[in-house]
Amino acid sequence: MGIESFETLGFAGLSAVLLWTVFKWMTGELNKKIDDLSDIIIKLIDSKNVMVDKFQELNDEVTDQLNYIEAKLGNGRGSKQRRKSGK
Repeated sequence: MGIESFETLGFAGLSAVLLWTVFKWMTGELNKKIDDLSDIIIKLIDSKNVMVDKFQELNDEVTDQLNYIEAKLGNGRGSKQRRKSGK
């Protein structure tokens, strides 16, 4: 083996170490990005659940107000006029 083969072997080893280091660094960066995305997705799901709860509360409140108005008008769901008309 001549000096040229040792140079080639040394260059190949140096290239392999450099590629391995870059690969490990990029893998670490990708893992950080994946963790950040996971956090964002969890926050979005939590926000969606809060919105669903708020809309349900709003729906309940509107239903209560409509029932109150219908009862005051005398043709609500449980009013005597409504029962007499057979609707």
